[in-house]
Amino acid sequence: MPGQACSYYYGYSRIIALRSDAQKALGTGFDARAFHDFVPAQGLLTPDLLRQAVFEDFVPAARR
Repeated sequence: MPGQACSYYYGYSRIIALRSDAQKALGTGFDARAFHDFVPAQGLLTPDLLRQAVFEDFVPAARR
């Protein structure tokens, strides 16, 4: 499949950017293991919906 590598890299770069943004939002309270458990638990979401889930669910829960 000619577009598979491009598609994979696009998703990879969006998740890395999302992780970086979540890490900035949480500072020292960021838990990489919890983040990487949370992301696949959301199922198949578009990058924008995944970002929304991270900042509406994961980040507030991690701040508690």
